[in-house]
Amino acid sequence: MFLGTPLFATYSLRALARLAARGVIDIAAVITRADKPGSRGRASPRPVADVARELGLPVHSDLPAARGAAPDLLVWAAYGRKIPPDLLAVRYGGVNVHASLLPRWRGPAPIQAAILAGDEETGVTLMQADAGIDTGPLLASRRTAISPYDDAMSLEIRLGELGADLLEEALPKYLAGELSAVPQDESRATWSHRLTTAESVLDFTKPARANWRLVRAAVPRPVARTFWRGEPLLVWHARVSDKAEPREPGRLWLCGDEVCVDTAERLFIPQMVQPAGKRKMSAPDWARGARLEDRAHLPS
Repeated sequence: MFLGTPLFATYSLRALARLAARGVIDIAAVITRADKPGSRGRASPRPVADVARELGLPVHSDLPAARGAAPDLLVWAAYGRKIPPDLLAVRYGGVNVHASLLPRWRGPAPIQAAILAGDEETGVTLMQADAGIDTGPLLASRRTAISPYDDAMSLEIRLGELGADLLEEALPKYLAGELSAVPQDESRATWSHRLTTAESVLDFTKPARANWRLVRAAVPRPVARTFWRGEPLLVWHARVSDKAEPREPGRLWLCGDEVCVDTAERLFIPQMVQPAGKRKMSAPDWARGARLEDRAHLPS
């Protein structure tokens, strides 16, 4: 049985489907969160539910359905809920595909946390489940560098692919008793949490690199932002520059063909922005429409 919800989990579900096609396992059911209300009264399906339906697998939105399927094994990825002890007590227990190199970045938002912290690498971990949250012994892992061009969405896709490969390779060994579980080092454990909208407000009294990492971590949600004339200005892409010395944190000015914002250290260069109620646009296009004054400032 598989449990999961976001995009990251769909890659693991497809890996299980490939194992099922080879006769290694059977997928009794897929558990995911219920569809959310969408626009104009239509449901907005979850990614895992979409893939499960595409694969012709039974989909449920509650854990009692898991008990009814009487599974021998639970596999989950980014499910976001604690698994009850009675379900973990099935024949092969539970295996979790987690989007970090445990014990670093336990919790619900390891991808955002790794980017925010400026980590140079991350990875995926296959973990044997226990009663805690991301505390079980480790079975296998794979690493990947975090590129300066990665945001949370691109990194989620790459980690999803890595996790699927790892699951497809390691799960048959786990079922055959060929993997040794290694306890986590609790002294190295760190915890992640999902970014809130309030935490995604850019602070130009901090160095440009800290704001740049926030922009990357907050894609695709909640999206980093500042305020222009009292309205939110979302920042989807940005970079850091040394082309001039910053003078006053938050000073907004045109530097050549780019828009620059002074910070406590280096310049913050917004590249793709989205004004309130409008589409995404390049920062220079936005600046031309905004008609920046000599004393322009963010936030304003």
